[in-house]
Amino acid sequence: MLSFPERTALLRREFTEMDRDRNNNLSRDELLRYLDKKSGRMFDRQLAEQLFDHFDANNDGGIDVEEFVKKYVEAEDNLLMRIETGRQRKQEMTRVREEAQKHLFFARGSEHLNSSKDAKYVSRITAIPSNTQPT
Repeated sequence: MLSFPERTALLRREFTEMDRDRNNNLSRDELLRYLDKKSGRMFDRQLAEQLFDHFDANNDGGIDVEEFVKKYVEAEDNLLMRIETGRQRKQEMTRVREEAQKHLFFARGSEHLNSSKDAKYVSRITAIPSNTQPT
């Protein structure tokens, strides 16, 4: 992962590429043209409007480089945090599934499957996809 100064420098270069009239302020049209170019097709106009509104933090009808960098870094950090949370949750679910499978295996062998504790494990196994693999 890039350091904060490296990320900022990269985002500033992206901003400069988007800023066609070089006024250090992105218009809706400049953002839309850039998104069309980067996506290789006509970018979803509604999503482009939402992105513009998100980046225009001070609601002045334009996006300056500081707004762009700040909002982009915030969104990227939020996404990375959500990915890590999902990864941790998946690991926990995998651990629970494996534990439950072991318990079920031994319960079947000892014919104690009817206890409420065993029923809890069985219900948890069926709620977790069997193709879940640890990361």
